Amino acid sequence: MIKTLLYPELVHFLPSLIIGLFLFCRYQNWLLIPACLLTGFFIDIDHLFDFWFHYDFGQSLLKMFQSDYFMSSQKVYILFHGWELLFALWWVGGFLNRRLKLQGFQWALCLPYFGHLLIDQFSGYTLNPLAYFLFYRFLNGFSLGSYH
Repeated sequence: MIKTLLYPELVHFLPSLIIGLFLFCRYQNWLLIPACLLTGFFIDIDHLFDFWFHYDFGQSLLKMFQSDYFMSSQKVYILFHGWELLFALWWVGGFLNRRLKLQGFQWALCLPYFGHLLIDQFSGYTLNPLAYFLFYRFLNGFSLGSYH
């Protein structure tokens, strides 16, 4: 049970942390580490939104990790999982670089996010190559069929 809960999260946490540490060494800015964790690890919070959208807050979160809530709801929103958002993150990182002189933020926001989506895309969660495009899921009503 613990392996079932921890493994999917460690698969995203460790690469994000490693990228953050690498960027910290490169740019000497500790803020890059939480930025990496934000976009590479904490984006999975959108699964909570999906779960609570279909069930009330009283449901056990253990049920969420069983991934069967997608099946019963027939909808997959996961709004923070979309290749299109990579461009927005690059833009935000560039803005932070230019305006606030926070060097490395483009990389800190984009590399972990890119890695997260790559891991999800090729981990067997879905067989549909377009499943991690928000626009595609939107056009298909966020249906489970468009995800699988």
